[in-house]
Amino acid sequence: MSRPRALESVVTASVRLPVSLMKKIDRRVKRLTQLTPGVTITRADVIRNLLAKAINDDDTVEEKWQASFKASLPELELLAAEALEEHKKGKTKVLDPDAL
Repeated sequence: MSRPRALESVVTASVRLPVSLMKKIDRRVKRLTQLTPGVTITRADVIRNLLAKAINDDDTVEEKWQASFKASLPELELLAAEALEEHKKGKTKVLDPDAL
Protein backbone atom coordinates (compact mmCIF):
# COMPACT_ATOMS: atom_id res chain seq x y z
CA MET A 1 0.00 0.00 0.00
CA SER A 2 1.39 3.40 -0.95
CA ARG A 3 1.59 6.37 1.37
CA PRO A 4 -1.17 8.97 1.18
CA ARG A 5 -0.34 12.17 -0.68
CA ALA A 6 0.87 15.10 1.39
CA LEU A 7 -1.64 17.86 2.09
CA GLU A 8 0.86 20.46 0.91
CA SER A 9 4.00 20.45 -1.18
CA VAL A 10 7.07 19.11 0.56
CA VAL A 11 10.84 19.45 0.27
CA THR A 12 13.53 17.02 1.29
CA ALA A 13 15.86 18.12 4.07
CA SER A 14 18.87 16.07 5.09
CA VAL A 15 20.27 16.48 8.58
CA ARG A 16 23.00 14.84 10.57
CA LEU A 17 21.83 13.58 13.96
CA PRO A 18 23.80 12.20 16.88
CA VAL A 19 23.53 8.43 17.29
CA SER A 20 21.97 8.91 20.73
CA LEU A 21 19.17 11.01 19.25
CA MET A 22 18.58 8.54 16.43
CA LYS A 23 18.26 5.75 19.01
CA LYS A 24 15.53 7.76 20.77
CA ILE A 25 13.77 8.29 17.45
CA ASP A 26 13.97 4.57 16.70
CA ARG A 27 12.49 3.76 20.14
CA ARG A 28 9.62 6.13 19.41
CA VAL A 29 9.07 4.52 15.99
CA LYS A 30 8.91 1.10 17.66
CA ARG A 31 6.53 2.30 20.38
CA LEU A 32 4.20 4.05 17.92
CA THR A 33 4.22 1.03 15.63
CA GLN A 34 3.17 -1.16 18.56
CA LEU A 35 0.41 1.30 19.51
CA THR A 36 -0.98 1.50 15.97
CA PRO A 37 -1.04 -2.01 14.47
CA GLY A 38 -1.38 -2.00 10.70
CA VAL A 39 0.01 1.53 10.36
CA THR A 40 3.56 1.93 9.10
CA ILE A 41 5.48 4.52 11.13
CA THR A 42 8.87 5.63 9.79
CA ARG A 43 11.74 7.64 11.19
CA ALA A 44 10.74 10.45 8.84
CA ASP A 45 7.19 10.40 10.24
CA VAL A 46 8.48 10.69 13.79
CA ILE A 47 11.03 13.40 12.99
CA ARG A 48 8.44 15.40 11.00
CA ASN A 49 5.91 15.12 13.84
CA LEU A 50 8.41 16.10 16.55
CA LEU A 51 9.70 19.04 14.53
CA ALA A 52 6.19 20.34 13.84
CA LYS A 53 5.26 19.98 17.52
CA ALA A 54 8.38 21.85 18.64
CA ILE A 55 7.72 24.70 16.23
CA ASN A 56 4.05 24.91 17.19
CA ASP A 57 4.94 24.85 20.89
CA ASP A 58 7.47 27.64 20.31
CA ASP A 59 4.84 29.71 18.51
CA THR A 60 2.44 29.15 21.42
CA VAL A 61 5.06 30.26 23.94
CA GLU A 62 5.77 33.40 21.92
CA GLU A 63 2.04 34.16 21.64
CA LYS A 64 1.64 33.75 25.41
CA TRP A 65 4.64 36.01 26.04
CA GLN A 66 3.24 38.67 23.71
CA ALA A 67 -0.16 38.51 25.45
CA SER A 68 1.49 38.73 28.87
CA PHE A 69 3.63 41.68 27.78
CA LYS A 70 0.61 43.44 26.30
CA ALA A 71 -1.36 42.89 29.53
CA SER A 72 1.47 44.44 31.56
CA LEU A 73 1.75 47.59 29.40
CA PRO A 74 -0.35 49.80 31.71
CA GLU A 75 1.85 48.82 34.65
CA LEU A 76 5.01 49.39 32.62
CA GLU A 77 3.74 52.79 31.49
CA LEU A 78 3.13 53.76 35.14
CA LEU A 79 6.64 52.65 36.12
CA ALA A 80 8.12 54.58 33.20
CA ALA A 81 6.21 57.73 34.21
CA GLU A 82 7.45 57.38 37.81
CA ALA A 83 11.02 56.93 36.61
CA LEU A 84 10.75 60.00 34.38
CA GLU A 85 9.41 62.10 37.27
CA GLU A 86 12.27 60.98 39.51
CA HIS A 87 14.73 61.86 36.76
CA LYS A 88 13.17 65.32 36.32
CA LYS A 89 13.51 65.89 40.08
CA GLY A 90 17.20 65.00 39.95
CA LYS A 91 16.75 61.78 41.93
CA THR A 92 18.54 59.65 39.35
CA LYS A 93 22.11 59.35 38.21
CA VAL A 94 23.73 58.27 34.98
CA LEU A 95 25.20 54.81 35.19
CA ASP A 96 28.19 53.67 33.20
CA PRO A 97 27.46 50.07 32.13
CA ASP A 98 31.19 49.36 31.96
CA ALA A 99 31.59 50.38 35.59
CA LEU A 100 28.84 48.11 36.91
